[in-house]
Amino acid sequence: MSDPHERKPAFVAVYRPADHFKVAMVKMVLDREGVNYYIENELASLGELPTSGALATRVMVQADRADECKRLLEEEVGL
Repeated sequence: MSDPHERKPAFVAVYRPADHFKVAMVKMVLDREGVNYYIENELASLGELPTSGALATRVMVQADRADECKRLLEEEVGL
């Protein structure tokens, strides 16, 4: 059972894009919807860095909008 006073993370991962083209599509949708987000390890999506493990590219959104963002990305980008 979790402590009701425990803080939830401000941002959670909703998608792990495979390349910079998918990163660009995701950013376009999230920008349009006014979502507060960031791309963790965005440079790894350019192919210059390994994309597995600790350097995996992840789309991070506010925890309270995670479900909405997952649905949007699935509907709009087919992710």
